[in-house]
Amino acid sequence: MNGDSQNKVIDGINMAVLVGVELATSAGRLPAAEGLTLLGQQPHLICHASFLIDRLAFAAGAPKGAARAAKEQKHLDVAELFAFVCPARMATPTPAGFARSLALDPLATDLETLPLVARELLERLGNRHYPAPREAAEIANYLARANWPWAKFVMAALLKANSKLDVGTFATGLNVWDRIEEWEDEGVRPPGRHERVTPEEAVLFLDEVLGKFSEPRLQQKNYAATATHAFEPRQKKSENNILLAEAGTGLGKTLGYLAPAWLWAKKNNAPVWISTYTKNLQRQLDQETARLVGDPDERRTRIVIRKGRENYLCLLNMQETFGRLSGSNPRGALLGALIARWARFTRDGDMVGGDFPSWLLSLFSDVALDYEARALSPSSLGLTDRRGECIYSACPHFKKCFLERSARTARKADIVIANHALVLNQAAVDYALGVAETEEEEAAPGGLRRLVFDEGHHLFDAADSAFSGHLTALETAELRRWLRGPETERRRGRGLVDRIGDLVADNETAEKLVQKVLQSAYALPGPGWTRRVQAGTPEGVAEHFLSLVRQQVLARAEQNASNSIETDCAPLIDGLAEAAEDLATALHDLRRPMSRLAEALAKKLDDEAQELSTYDRGRIEAVSRSLKKRSELMVGGWIQMLWACIPIGLTLPSRWRWRCSRMPMASSLRRQLSRTVRQMCPMIGPMLKCVPVWCICPIR
Repeated sequence: MNGDSQNKVIDGINMAVLVGVELATSAGRLPAAEGLTLLGQQPHLICHASFLIDRLAFAAGAPKGAARAAKEQKHLDVAELFAFVCPARMATPTPAGFARSLALDPLATDLETLPLVARELLERLGNRHYPAPREAAEIANYLARANWPWAKFVMAALLKANSKLDVGTFATGLNVWDRIEEWEDEGVRPPGRHERVTPEEAVLFLDEVLGKFSEPRLQQKNYAATATHAFEPRQKKSENNILLAEAGTGLGKTLGYLAPAWLWAKKNNAPVWISTYTKNLQRQLDQETARLVGDPDERRTRIVIRKGRENYLCLLNMQETFGRLSGSNPRGALLGALIARWARFTRDGDMVGGDFPSWLLSLFSDVALDYEARALSPSSLGLTDRRGECIYSACPHFKKCFLERSARTARKADIVIANHALVLNQAAVDYALGVAETEEEEAAPGGLRRLVFDEGHHLFDAADSAFSGHLTALETAELRRWLRGPETERRRGRGLVDRIGDLVADNETAEKLVQKVLQSAYALPGPGWTRRVQAGTPEGVAEHFLSLVRQQVLARAEQNASNSIETDCAPLIDGLAEAAEDLATALHDLRRPMSRLAEALAKKLDDEAQELSTYDRGRIEAVSRSLKKRSELMVGGWIQMLWACIPIGLTLPSRWRWRCSRMPMASSLRRQLSRTVRQMCPMIGPMLKCVPVWCICPIR
């Protein structure tokens, strides 16, 4: 099928777009009910079929069967084609939005723009300079077997420009993990210098960035000049150069501080970290930095966005998930294929706020890769990194890991755009335990030196979360898995024995401590704890405590909110104080060998530094630090919370509440409790405070 015949097919097919709550077709507008019926009778060229059909069904008050029939038609959805042809490209999922993203001028109406976008996308596939055509053809061929309506058009366009493609040898093409380039570890960055940036330099560079046609704003120049104070060389170790700057909306604050930050980083070969509260501002900052570095390839290495682990695509999770795909689930196959296309061309693998199209998952009407109906998200699909499951260098995709790539790129970057949660959590741990030096701990190199907090008015909310401890069923169960390793076939990870078993094999004391830790960890919730707690058949002291907390919440909660219910802590129901005491004792028995094992590993590192390889030193230091963090900060905090709830010489604060939740504790509740907690609980470290909240199993 050549390009002309493709155009004829597109020109001849029925087209439909949403206008308000009506369906506009080439024959005219139809009310919502009639439009929904028409879409259920024959396929159309449309844009974002799921949203369009749901909107019509809602406006018409139609039964679910009518909407289902419309969605089951083999519509040619331009949004699907765009996600295939232009992965990792941002666009508004409308005909006009896609046209602008493709550098096309939208026509008078969406109905006219729709075929224009479709033709342009197919023409790009037919261009011999289209990147990785064989990979695209393999996935298109796979989708043809899953009856994707666009597959034949895509294959025709690719074969037009690449006639020698041997379709008979094609696999699924989903094995994107084999095609991603490996990252290279370029070694440690040398220490930076301490040269100052003058106000005149900052203003001159700001003028250069803005260009001669920009609106002259004296206040913005003054802002940039004043911001250079924060980059002055420090005179004393105990005195930082701190600047609090406030300005009105529209002044140009972002470029006002980016100009001196960029100059300082380039002049001194050292990074500046910029921390924001929201992911939206992270994206905005990334866009603003295009003025500093115009070349996209150079910007990838000079300016890096850092987020928490749960934001990044895990290639091992992806491989395991894709291994369950089959042609019998065509929509799941298409979703997997479009995600694979994105993963091949993404800038950094960030699925939450990065270049992953936020509208992509909404195309699939809550039908997941595993046939289950649920609200789709990268986390619910099991594609992003899950807490405690990363196996680091033991992973076959470690050298291609997006998270590891991001961490290493950040060590070489000039500007690192992070968020308050990541920065404050790292600062809290570094303050309590010292700056981490191992890759597994993901610390900023040498700790944070130059730091800009944007959205500073949210800093206290972020600090409430970062400088607090949470005693939750999920946290305790994850600690057990971190210590003992996966105890079911469906989860993976490494326990203490897998991490350091070979390194302590010649140390009888350390071996005994490892076994003591593993034995004590049985007190924590094990696999299946949710089911047992709900059924009232707990196993172990932690599950017994959680079961009684749940009983008190159910007995006294006045209302059932959408995601959680809660009640006052006092007075405790019968047996709960004793259960808290038993759990505190069990945690104390766990904390003691964990701390002693961390000390033993640190001693081994000191005594055998010359004999150990660099790899083994890194393993020992990482596990020692992790054990210390979990024993002193995590388990130690839980013990303090539990003892505070046992009415022995202490009166339980009336504002403390039990919470039964599917979600992390709300920040407003943390703020409500923080003052009382600071007064009552001993500090878990100079910067960390206990927050007495238990989040247990969902009530359904």
